[in-house]
Amino acid sequence: MANTSDYGTETTVLRKLGINETYQLAMYLLNQYRGTTLSCRYAIPPRLAPAETRTQLKKIVKVAVVDTIMRHPMLQVGMMNATSKTPLWIQLQSLDLTQHIIWLYIGEHDDFERTVQETFRVQLDEYFPDLSFEKPGWKITIIRQENAPIMEVLLTWNHPHCDGQGAKVFQEDLLEMLDMIT
Repeated sequence: MANTSDYGTETTVLRKLGINETYQLAMYLLNQYRGTTLSCRYAIPPRLAPAETRTQLKKIVKVAVVDTIMRHPMLQVGMMNATSKTPLWIQLQSLDLTQHIIWLYIGEHDDFERTVQETFRVQLDEYFPDLSFEKPGWKITIIRQENAPIMEVLLTWNHPHCDGQGAKVFQEDLLEMLDMIT
């Protein structure tokens, strides 16, 4: 089913939101909750841990995220008519990953655990203002500390897009992709 949007481009409608998806959207629109976050800590291979290899690590993570997105169709959709009685899932033609992957770098002497907790707390209250065909309701925040051999990956999403189990599967698939690339 294809419609022409207000922007003159063709929009592929995939389906109506299901009952649970509509409920989750209603709870979001009524400001009963906002973001949902799952955080995982990843070990970085020693050759990619030094701060000088930051660009290389970012490229590897980006490739792994793209490969993971390709496995999960719900990360490739947006909503149409989100505030109507029949909100719809639509296929996005593209994703701007600069809007979905955020790197947060902290200094060597900064408190890593405190930064992770504060970022997690903020993202639980994250609001996804663009419930349109522009972009899906999710993002990834990666926290890195200088030369530390770890990074924290926080997946934050608007609940209609997936649930906690889907986020767990995303993190597992991302780890698999990173292992394959590195």
